[in-house]
Amino acid sequence: MRPRDAAELLLLAALWGASFLFMRIGAPEFGPAALVFVRVAGASALLLPLLAWHGEGPALRAHWRPLMVVGVFNSALPFLLFTVAALVLNAGLSGIFNATAPLWGAVVAWLWL
Repeated sequence: MRPRDAAELLLLAALWGASFLFMRIGAPEFGPAALVFVRVAGASALLLPLLAWHGEGPALRAHWRPLMVVGVFNSALPFLLFTVAALVLNAGLSGIFNATAPLWGAVVAWLWL
């Protein structure tokens, strides 16, 4: 692994872990729904110009409904549930639960498929 790769991995881990601390601090002040709205709206404001820059605006307009359904179930709903949980759990425990998501995905896939 190159040093740059290690630095990027550490930055990603710091940002990802900080989001749980941010939820733990922000949820009691703003409320779970408002905090999730700000988080998702901020990500959209950052990513939509990148999408347009890559010329994918027409694809977004053509497929906005299924993309919205995926966005709600894969981002907004889990963020909301984690933010509600952050009202009673500490940030470390929330991060540990999030780290088990691939394991739960494997269990659900095994049962479903």
